[in-house]
Amino acid sequence: MSSPASGRVVGMEITGSTALVTGVNRGLGRALIDALLECGAERVYFGARDPRAFTAEFAAMGS
Repeated sequence: MSSPASGRVVGMEITGSTALVTGVNRGLGRALIDALLECGAERVYFGARDPRAFTAEFAAMGS
């Protein structure tokens, strides 16, 4: 399904892309953010019930 080395997910080029993911507090949405970043997405915007829960974690990843 995904190949981080190639930056492709099911035939879609992810490297350098911008993505929007909703419902990232847990489960599928959270896993999707991780997969997009691993495949080289340049920016990932997300919606969460409590975005502050992610501030420190994503700040540690760098920008």
